[in-house]
Formats: sequence, C-alpha cells, structure tokens
Amino acid sequence: MFEIIVGGNVSLIEKCPTGIAGIDGLLGGGFPRGNIILLAGTPGAGKTTFAAKFIYEGAKRYGEPGIYLSFLESKYDFYRYMKALGMDFEELERRGLFTYIEGVQTQSTEGVEESLKEFLRLVIESNAKRAVIDSVTAIMQLIGFRGAREILKNAIIAGLKPLNVTAILIAELAIGNPNVGFGVEEFLVDGVILLRSIIEGGVLIRRMEIRKMRGSDIPRAEIYFDIVPNEAIRVYLQERIEEIPAPSKEVTYEVPIKEFTHIFGPTLRRGTQIALITQESSAGLTIALSLLLPFVKKYGGKLLIRSFSKSPSIIESLINDVLKALGYREESIDVHIESLQSTYRPIYVLGHQIRETDARLRPDFTIIDSLNQIPIIHGWKDFISVHSDMVLTRRRLKITSIYIYYERRERPLPIPLDIYDKIIKVRPEIEYNCYVMRSFVSGVNHYLRPVKACFTERGIKWSVTSE
Repeated sequence: MFEIIVGGNVSLIEKCPTGIAGIDGLLGGGFPRGNIILLAGTPGAGKTTFAAKFIYEGAKRYGEPGIYLSFLESKYDFYRYMKALGMDFEELERRGLFTYIEGVQTQSTEGVEESLKEFLRLVIESNAKRAVIDSVTAIMQLIGFRGAREILKNAIIAGLKPLNVTAILIAELAIGNPNVGFGVEEFLVDGVILLRSIIEGGVLIRRMEIRKMRGSDIPRAEIYFDIVPNEAIRVYLQERIEEIPAPSKEVTYEVPIKEFTHIFGPTLRRGTQIALITQESSAGLTIALSLLLPFVKKYGGKLLIRSFSKSPSIIESLINDVLKALGYREESIDVHIESLQSTYRPIYVLGHQIRETDARLRPDFTIIDSLNQIPIIHGWKDFISVHSDMVLTRRRLKITSIYIYYERRERPLPIPLDIYDKIIKVRPEIEYNCYVMRSFVSGVNHYLRPVKACFTERGIKWSVTSE
C-alpha cells in the first residue's frame, strides 16, 4: 500500500489570476487578491510588459477594470508598444475597463501627490480591481527617498489596501546589482518579483525570480521567460514530476528480433526512455535506427528523428542504408526528420520549441541524435535541467525514445542516467563494422547479455555473445 503525497497545501486565499500562462499555475491560481507586488528589474527586462499583461488580461479575460499610472512613458507610446505585443488598450479604454494616467510631466512633490490622488480617485470611481504604479524609482528620483516613502505608504496602506485592489509597483534595478534595496518592500509589499536580462554567449537570457509571495507557496523560485508577440510574456516551466506516468503497462511491443530480448527484455513498454551511449560518435544514429526501425515496421506508427549535428539529407541517406540492411522498403515507414541548431537561442527557448513539436506531431517513436552538441554551447548544468524536462514530457506523451550520446573512455558523461528507463552502452568490436551492445535495466539483468550487431553487405547480422 503506497501513499502518494503531492506537495503543497490547498490555498483558501482568493487569487487574482495574472493571465500569464505558467505563473498562475505556479502560484496556485495567481497573486493573492489584494496583495501589493514589487516588480523590480534591470532596464529592458520586461517590467512594463509584465505589468501591462497583468492589467490587460484582468480586463479582457475577467472583466476587472484596471488603472495604470506612469511617470516614465506617454500614453501614446504605451498603447503603441503594447499593441505590437497583442494588447489593444484602446479597445479596453473604450469599454471603460482601463485608464492610463500620464505623470511624465511631473517635476515636484506636489505634482507626484496630485498624480497619486487622481490615481486613487479613479480606482474608486471605476471600481478597479487591478492597478500599476510605474515606477517607484521615478518617484524617488523626483522627491527623494523619505518623501517617496511617506507618499507611497499613504497611497497604498490608506488607499489601495482597504479597497482590496491587487497592485504592482514597478522599480528599476541597476545592472549588476544583486539586491532590491528600495526601502519600500519591508513594510509596503506582499510579494517581490525580480526580472533580469543578461547576455550569455551572444544570446539574450531573461530570468524571473519570485523572492516573496505572501499567501502562496513558491514551488519554483527562478523561472526563464521571454517577450513574444501575441503572448507578451511567455514563461518556460518544467514538467511536474508527480504528474508523469510510468511507461505504459497496457501498451507493450514484443521484440521483433529475437536477439533484442537481451537488449530490451521480451517486451518494450510504450513510453520507455532509453539512453544509447556509444564510444564511436559516427555510429550512434545508425545503431539507434537499427534498434527502432524494426518496431516501427512491425507495429506501425510515426518515427521522429531529431539531430543537432546532421542535415536532413545525411539522415535520409542513413535511413535508406539501414532500411536496406534490414530488408525493409522506405515507403512503408512513416519518418519525420528535424535538424536543429542550438547556437542562436537560449536553451529554454530551444526546449520549448522541441516540446511544441513533440506535442504537435505526437510521434510513437523518437530518436534524439548528437545530444553532446547542446552542452558544448549551453553548458552541462542547463542542458541537464532542460533535457530532464524533455524526457519527462516524452514519457507523459508516451513517446518511446532513444537518446544518443558519445562518451570518451577517459571522460564519463556528467549526466544522471537514472532519468532513463534503460541504458544501452555500445562499443566497437575488433571486427570491422561490428558493435557490441550491453543493456542495463534494473530488475531484469538475469536475461540480459551482450548483443553484437555486424553491418555487412548482406545486411545486419545479430548475435548474442558471451559475458
């Protein structure tokens, strides 16, 4: 008898959905209703876009009026930039769901006070449920720290809090400064979110840090995100491990070649994730094709081959060679080929693209070739994080997959092999074009013996060898 416990308690606090896919799920439905959130970030990190998305989705999707007070940007520029990201604030304004207050001309303490008074008046008159002040930093620059602290305290504690308005305060974070340190978060805000943008390897990387969120569990504090048309804010979240099923017990494939029993066991479960580790880099895809194509031929289904080093024409040539060696006709196999470069985009964007392709194509079988190419560009730490998530995704989608690695004898792979269901290690044999495969599977090693595959002019010769 097993008891499965999924982390987190059920929150009884009313939530205000942000409308940002991923954030609401992460925070159990959104920001706690009535919370004041400090949104700080470096220049260009996406603070205005995040806050605008929060207001826009509240009005568009939930019918909640919103007010945006800006001391930095004109109404014309705000509307123009946000419309380019798919947010039409003019339409919301015509419907009475949005008001933009320009404070860009404000130059004095009195001007700041008047802008905040107008802001609170409109919040009350429109029965606003969401509000943004952009920005705390601009107010401090205009009237100094002490003055800004007192004015903001009155506006928020005496103004917004009693009205149960969920609000975002925007603040600038100096580039290279690891701390928030605005002097307002300690007594004014219920949540702190930091947005950062840095350039790594010539690629722009955006990170979101949820430092504090009263009334919500924070299962993941650091998140990658991006600014994209029609979505504005796209968040890249990992799979939840507790939601991933084991390989299917209901759908199993009997091995099509008797020697495969010593590689996979008598049957291969649908959704099994297999690491194929070879000491000869050029042989990896050929061996993987030799192992999976017999299953595709016998049981049908779609095979997706994704490579990070080979062109489609090279992959097509290898497929034809292996099909010929196996005695199969090319037209009887449904194969899709995808060649990707990992050098010009962040690894989390690459992972998102791959996940979308897998979900759209829904292949039955997948071969992922040349995985060593990715950590050369992005490093092993980020690769392991994103790749582990991709393995979980394919297990959830019940895609039987082989992942090809090249391993030097003197340098073992720095990857956690326990994310896979089976490990197949391949070494070249003394004989030309022969390879010995040894499978490692927990609990069934009593019938697993090394299998030799020899690629000859007459086809592939399989044999079981001695220990």
